[in-house]
Amino acid sequence: DRLPAAEIVRTLAAAASGVGPSSRERDAYRRGYELLSRYVEHTTDAGPGRRQDKVALAHRGRRTTDRLESQALRAAAGALAAGRGDVGVVLFNVAGWPRGGLVRMGDAGLPTGDFELIDAGTRSAVPYLREAGRIEFIAPAVPAGGYLYLEVKPVGRRHQPGSPADWNERQFTLHFESYSLQFHAAGGMCRWHDRARSMQWCSNEVEFPMGTYLYEVPASRRLREFARRVRGNCAEATAGFLSGPDRDEVTDFGPVGGGPATVVPEIGPLRSRVIVEAACPQREAPSGRSDDVHRYRSTFTVYRGCRDLHVRIALLSGQPATVGAGYGFFPLYGSEPWVLIDRIAHLVQGGHGFLRGVNTAHLAVHRGVRIECQHAGVNFYPLDTPMIGFSAPGAYRFDDAREYANGVLYATLFNGGRGTGLAPQQSGDLSYEFILRPTGNDDWDGGLARGGIEVFRPILGTVVRGRPAEASRSLLRVEPDLVHLVAMKPAESDEGLVLRLWSADPDPLTARLTLPFARRGDVLHVCDLLERPTGRRIAIDRQAAAEVSMKPHQIVTLLLKTTRTG
Repeated sequence: DRLPAAEIVRTLAAAASGVGPSSRERDAYRRGYELLSRYVEHTTDAGPGRRQDKVALAHRGRRTTDRLESQALRAAAGALAAGRGDVGVVLFNVAGWPRGGLVRMGDAGLPTGDFELIDAGTRSAVPYLREAGRIEFIAPAVPAGGYLYLEVKPVGRRHQPGSPADWNERQFTLHFESYSLQFHAAGGMCRWHDRARSMQWCSNEVEFPMGTYLYEVPASRRLREFARRVRGNCAEATAGFLSGPDRDEVTDFGPVGGGPATVVPEIGPLRSRVIVEAACPQREAPSGRSDDVHRYRSTFTVYRGCRDLHVRIALLSGQPATVGAGYGFFPLYGSEPWVLIDRIAHLVQGGHGFLRGVNTAHLAVHRGVRIECQHAGVNFYPLDTPMIGFSAPGAYRFDDAREYANGVLYATLFNGGRGTGLAPQQSGDLSYEFILRPTGNDDWDGGLARGGIEVFRPILGTVVRGRPAEASRSLLRVEPDLVHLVAMKPAESDEGLVLRLWSADPDPLTARLTLPFARRGDVLHVCDLLERPTGRRIAIDRQAAAEVSMKPHQIVTLLLKTTRTG
């Protein structure tokens, strides 16, 4: 998501300033998308050499995105600020609605000493944390598809608000503004009480606490049966499928959690977190050698003024095993809950939305999963791994006709079984981040789709010199928030800008698109996915707004031809 988000920032700034991206920039984005498409093409996993190519593609894609994101932010800031004067921070919001949220950005260019971060509009201070060359803070509301300027005011000593949390050492409990979080020496969080909704989000009917790293190795026979189910019960296609060292005559191992854990709190004025670290069980491999992860560290973080719970699971001191699978364990409360799964361009209602033959026990999710109870639910966003098992570890399970009896989720961190996923090819420390967001049942999806945009396309910040003419401004707005701006970029084979919208609503709706940079006479052309005009046009009114009719879960591609492009 970082790549299209950077492209939206660059395109919005260009539209507002009238200076478009160069052909070199456009070619760089094409190369970035090419790397992405090659990486996600899973059928190329055909041996160690190919898997190493996959790792190289991932690193190249990350470097390309880092560079383009940095360039986009510099170009956008340069179009807004004079480049001379005091230092400030500009925040960019690529969502079609106003929002705040967590910002993480580098501190290069900021004063080396203390400073206050001031919202130029409200004149209120924004608390921040600075460490290891970065700052992080909870941004105030940034206008829809626009920017917000924060002043940087050097001071001898900045004001720090009091801590919003306290720690009970005897009970291993963090008391926060909205939550009470209790931890366990078994290796995770055992209680999550939501005061605002009178809910207990951790299930008490499971063996392990939330955030535990679990490891399992399936018996050879079970793995062969799984392979046959996946391959359409075609026995000849799986002959010799799982032979070789560490695979012949393997017995079931796990899933098992870690050993006794240390629990360490870190309480601060902006961020409070609890770090749980434990040794991992070591499997005795048939070869006499085990490459399994030696330790794991689960970090639970809450931020002042924000209800999101951030969980980071780090695998330390070793390499994920070449056999078996590792999981992040998230036992969410709920007996026979309503389960909603965010798939690409569609929200699916649990086991009801799939054809028979699809393995609903282990699914790839686009951005998140909602576990909903009678009055409220939790939106679960796995940022670094898309494969989720439901009710039981999923890497070696096949079930195409099940109802989800509970809200217990297993996030697959790695999978060494051949034919079941890309085997891990990295040693050293690996980390995976998850965001859990409790919400009410006010919207039909509990805000799952909207939250996915906010989590995967966070507010971006950059340091600037000089102050924009306006402290904040919306450059694009999309209503309602069930309609998302998926992409905005220069057209591939025509003059103008392409905007791609997606509706998360299961019912038809009319979206209102406001384009403050549009001029009188500008027209929106409805296109197919290849950006070819269909002949249908949408007028832009005097308020620079257009109404777009959308079918349930429809993707609409629009070409904006301005009076400058014809």
